[in-house]
Amino acid sequence: MDLRVNYAVLATAAADVAAGAAHIESILANMDAELSQLKSNWEGDAQQAYLIAKGKWTDGMENMREVLARIGRMVESSGETYASVDSTNAQAFM
Repeated sequence: MDLRVNYAVLATAAADVAAGAAHIESILANMDAELSQLKSNWEGDAQQAYLIAKGKWTDGMENMREVLARIGRMVESSGETYASVDSTNAQAFM
């Protein structure tokens, strides 16, 4: 089995995943800001239905953001671990 690790690719992947998580967080904040005016003038069953649907959607997006953030940290950590092991192994030959 041949295993090759490209540390730059892992670092880029971790940064891309973290950027995706941050983008989701930004979308949620912008959506809340844009809808705040509508919510203040809205009453009744439609408002309640919207709030329930928005809550579910926001929860789903927040879960996705959390998963992406965890994946980003794991990718970053694996790159650091590979680099550390590679350095330790290189020292064995010196």
